[in-house]
Amino acid sequence: MDIREIAAAGLLAVNTIADVRERKILMIPTALAFLTGLFTFSLTVHGSQAAELLPGLLPGTILLLLSVVTRGEIGMGDGLFFLALGSLLPLYEFIGTFLLTFFLAGIAGAVFFLRKCSGRKAFPLIPYACAAWILAKLILILSGGG
Repeated sequence: MDIREIAAAGLLAVNTIADVRERKILMIPTALAFLTGLFTFSLTVHGSQAAELLPGLLPGTILLLLSVVTRGEIGMGDGLFFLALGSLLPLYEFIGTFLLTFFLAGIAGAVFFLRKCSGRKAFPLIPYACAAWILAKLILILSGGG
C-alpha cells in the first residue's frame, strides 16, 4: 500500500463512522486527504499528465454543485468526500468505487421503499462508499490487477 491508499482507507474509515453516528463528514481528515492526494499526485506526474487528475475530481465537483442547486438535499459533505477520494484513487478505481457506491445505496433505498419506511429519511452515503471501495479492491485483486 502506498500513501494514497492509506489516506483513502483512513478517509473512508473515519467518515464512515462519523456519517453513521452523526450524519456528517469530518472536514479536517477530508481536507487532509484531499491535500495528500494533490501533493502526491504533483510529485508523481509532470507536464501534460497533470490533466489526469481532473476526471477524478469531476464527480465530487458535480455533487457539490448539486448540493447548492438542491439547497442541501444532496449533502455538501458527500461532494467534498468524493472530491477528496477522487484525488487519492487511480481513475479506474475511483470510477468503479463511485458507481458501486450509488448502486449499493440504490439497493438500500429500494429495500427501504419496499419496507415502506415512513417519511423522508436521509441515510448515510459514506458507508456505501466504504463497502464499494472494498468490493472494488477485491475485484482488482481477484482479476490480478491489484
